Amino acid sequence: MTQWQPRRDLVTKNLTMWRLFRIVDGVEELYADHYATWGEALAAAQKLNAREEAEK
Repeated sequence: MTQWQPRRDLVTKNLTMWRLFRIVDGVEELYADHYATWGEALAAAQKLNAREEAEK
């Protein structure tokens, strides 16, 4: 399982959104929320990764 990381997805030619994803057993898992900026997506990814690290 990889860590959560942001990815930019095109909505239209000029409009993008940021989503979080990770790879689990060779399958891509997407987080449900969408983010307007890379900074917001990165902060959310760091929170998710920290939460999973704390659960170990």
